Amino acid sequence: MIKYLIFISAKKGVSREEFRKYYETRHAPLSQRLFPQCTDYRRNYFDPAKDVMRGQGFDFDVVTEMWFETERAYEEFKEAVKDPDVMAQVFADEKNFMDPDSVRILVVDEQRSPPSGYRPT
Repeated sequence: MIKYLIFISAKKGVSREEFRKYYETRHAPLSQRLFPQCTDYRRNYFDPAKDVMRGQGFDFDVVTEMWFETERAYEEFKEAVKDPDVMAQVFADEKNFMDPDSVRILVVDEQRSPPSGYRPT
């Protein structure tokens, strides 16, 4: 699998709740329609109330994961991203709720460790 991590901050003046609602109800469905090559699409919202870094904070509000099952699917996605009509829709929608200058994208090679026997109480 190929995995994208996308770090995104809310647009100034958009609350965390508004950001999340817009992303979930408008942008995520748009992305799924435009990029069917993506086999798994997850949004991980930062919760400052559960900040284990003790107030250090972060400069993003969500980490989005996009997964591609095969190299072929990933190549098809990269071709879709080159389409000006597709990206015009993406960029126009992003301006409604996110800071486009904040977006950072990483392609990662995820490694997993087997469970260590931890059992939450």
